Amino acid sequence: MEESDSFYLEAARQNDSGAFDFLVEKYQSRLYNLMYYYTGNREDALECVQETFLQFYTKIASFRGESALFTWLSRIAINLAISRKRKKKPILEENIFYMEQKLPETELIRQEVVAHVRRAIMDLPDEFRQVILLRDMEGLEYQVISDILEIPLGTVKSRIYRARDILAKELKDV
Repeated sequence: MEESDSFYLEAARQNDSGAFDFLVEKYQSRLYNLMYYYTGNREDALECVQETFLQFYTKIASFRGESALFTWLSRIAINLAISRKRKKKPILEENIFYMEQKLPETELIRQEVVAHVRRAIMDLPDEFRQVILLRDMEGLEYQVISDILEIPLGTVKSRIYRARDILAKELKDV
C-alpha cells in the first residue's frame, strides 16, 4: 500500500472526513473508468462507484492493508457490478447514433471503430472482460489482477490470452 494511502487511511479510520474525501478524490476517476467499461453505461458506473465508496466508508476498519487500497476498492466495485448485472442487462451507450452529420469522415470512422471495440469487449464473457479491463484499460500488473479477482496468477494469464484471441477474431475486419 502506498505510504500516503496509509496515512490518509488511518486518519479516515479516526473519522477524519478530510482524509476520507482525499481517498475518494484520489480513486474515484480510476474506479469510474473501470466501472464504465465494465458496465457499459454511465449511470451504472456512477452507481457502482458511489456504492463502492459507501461500502468503503462502512467497512474501512476491515481493510487489513495486505493489498493496495485500489486493489481492495476494485474488488468491491467489481462485486457490485456483477450483482447489478445479474439483476439487469447492461445498456451499452452508442454515441455513434447521436453524432452530428458535420463530423469529418475520418472522425466518423474512428467513432465507429471505437463503438465496435466497445461492443466486442461488452460481448466477452464476464471472466474474460474482467481481466481485459483490468490489464489493458487500467494497466494493472498480473499479480494485482489476481489479487482483485481472487484467482490464481496462471488463470489471469490464460484468461487474458483467451480474451485477446476472441477480440482479435471479432475485430479482424475492423
